[in-house]
Amino acid sequence: GGGGALMVSEINHRLNKRDNINSKLLVREKSGDFNNVIEIEPTLPEKALNHVIERVFSLEGLASPRSLRFPNWINEWEIDLIHLHNIHGYYFNFLNISRVPEDVAMVWTLHDMWPLTGNCTYANGCEKYQEKCGNCTEKDEYPKLRLDMTPVLHRLKRRLFDRDYSIAVPSEWMLSHVEKSHLSKPTVHHIPNGIDVERYRPLNRQDS
Repeated sequence: GGGGALMVSEINHRLNKRDNINSKLLVREKSGDFNNVIEIEPTLPEKALNHVIERVFSLEGLASPRSLRFPNWINEWEIDLIHLHNIHGYYFNFLNISRVPEDVAMVWTLHDMWPLTGNCTYANGCEKYQEKCGNCTEKDEYPKLRLDMTPVLHRLKRRLFDRDYSIAVPSEWMLSHVEKSHLSKPTVHHIPNGIDVERYRPLNRQDS
């Protein structure tokens, strides 16, 4: 329902209009009846387990057992390219990143700082993510942590996310943070968000 979801839905829709491309969108919860959109909304028992793991023990991103079928889906659907967007939000276990087969290409478009930090989506001037997170001042922000598990989460991300794939960032600001982070192996591309240049263009103030 948010801007990111609408953008990814549009990408998926346009890709499937092309010949010889079969694109699938993996989401937590979908609206509408779309055969190429796969929902991994957890069952009630899984929601309870997610709550215990991610909220009580503050291991954000390490629950969602249903999503651990991800490598099976890759093989079942014969996927040769994965494009990640936001994977935080209590529906996708980030251990899956290390389980993507090496012969499957992967691109990750970063919309916030979550992949770089121990948990926060915006470091708010904190530079601990560059070395080691801990004593987090942002743990009450989304996604909230009851306990400060940022040292553990940051260490896991450093190990799991630093592999050979491509990262796309929409701004020079985000690019500067990725370059200072633990992600040294991925190839980073600065790709600004596109705009409609026919609609958004310089005009004479008197004509506007």
